[in-house]
Amino acid sequence: MTARGESVYSNLLGIGWATAALLLYLWQGQRALYAEDGFFILSSLQTGSCQNTSHEAYLPLLSVFARLVEGFGWSPIRTVTALSAIGGALGIWFTHAGLRAAGLAPRQAHAATAAVALTPAVAFFATAVEYHGLFFGFAQAAFWATVRFARQPTCGSASLLVLAMAAAALVHSTGWLLPVALLPFWLATVPRRAPRLAVGVGLGFALTTVLGVWLARTLGVGSTPPIGPQTILAHWPEAVVRTRHVPLTLLREWLWPFAPLSFLAGWALLRTDVRAVALGCFVTALGYALPCAVILTDRLCEHGAYLLPCIGPLALVAARRFDWRVVAAAALIGGAISGQRLTAHDRIYDDYVAIVTGATEAARSAVGQAAKPILVVAERIERGACMALAPSIGCVYAPLLQVSDAHREAALAGMAHYLRTQRAAGCVALISDRAAHALAGSREGDRLRRTLLEHFGAQRIVVDGFAGWALHAGS
Repeated sequence: MTARGESVYSNLLGIGWATAALLLYLWQGQRALYAEDGFFILSSLQTGSCQNTSHEAYLPLLSVFARLVEGFGWSPIRTVTALSAIGGALGIWFTHAGLRAAGLAPRQAHAATAAVALTPAVAFFATAVEYHGLFFGFAQAAFWATVRFARQPTCGSASLLVLAMAAAALVHSTGWLLPVALLPFWLATVPRRAPRLAVGVGLGFALTTVLGVWLARTLGVGSTPPIGPQTILAHWPEAVVRTRHVPLTLLREWLWPFAPLSFLAGWALLRTDVRAVALGCFVTALGYALPCAVILTDRLCEHGAYLLPCIGPLALVAARRFDWRVVAAAALIGGAISGQRLTAHDRIYDDYVAIVTGATEAARSAVGQAAKPILVVAERIERGACMALAPSIGCVYAPLLQVSDAHREAALAGMAHYLRTQRAAGCVALISDRAAHALAGSREGDRLRRTLLEHFGAQRIVVDGFAGWALHAGS
């Protein structure tokens, strides 16, 4: 087979892997929301808002995609998970292309691509209502462009690297870390040439990444990313203290979410012929772990979301160190872990259905006839039920009412007016024991809970699936 024929064949195989990944991710699309970003994404989609100063390109891309698929009759959650699946599939295609460009044999590249597709962190975010699924595709494009530039440092490959870095930074703010994080990996993969050429290519890499950041800043209208030099420098004393969380971050955001590939890469450090690439891979992970430790602290776990760009170097290290059969076995193990995690998380949807069913029955009990419930919620699971099953159920987010004393009466008066108009439209406002208990967890929340129950004519309701109060428009 000629070199051109082999290239075409490799591209077709990459498309095949991407198609298989897309079908798998669409099939496994999650019905339950994962984190706070999911609520914001769904709310923005439902209201048509495209404003996000941290991840400028995501919501506009989601809006365009939603218009393209509106004829399918998909729910908002299905629309977002489909976009995540497309991002995941693009990431798999670029992963395969990057691994082949790095010189892996076909069997090695196929096994490593399968292992990436089934890695728990990748499979989870490629099926979730989250930014990271789409971002994964752009991050892997940067991985492919980095390998291509390392192998062929030309103006064309440099331009691709600039565009890939800029696009990733616009889809998610952690893309700003790609130049720093991929530099050690690039240094480990660049072929050994004359020192003068190596220095020249290194300067070229630095120039292209600077241009990429500049382009992202320009297209992003100069917004400041939440994870960037400005943030860390502005809070450097606290940032220095929080670096003690780096070992915990590496454990929770790197070793477990990317198992078993992460363990294979660690094992590769023992072999001298791949030690340089393995060290570059781990330094890449450390480049993300340091700012993540500052942002996440020890109380917040994102299950590998921020370290997704490290999966390409990780797969390359594992494929170079181990026989393709070992990597294929790792893919199967990763797939089993992913399946268990997705199944466990999606059980939350059953809770959503129970909440809506109980609230509907409570609303009927409160007025003696069928009525649409509106939940005054204070925590994630009831908010998720409202968002996932809208318009079956309405939602008022209670913490938004936690205003200062000077504005408290105005807020309560506004809510009383809202309740009256909703009651006139045949709706019933409810606050569950679950929400009341969540509010009671803080002094401000407990005061709001007592004020709501005292200010409005609260009617105690206990039915199958719901225990709480019906709120009537008070004085």
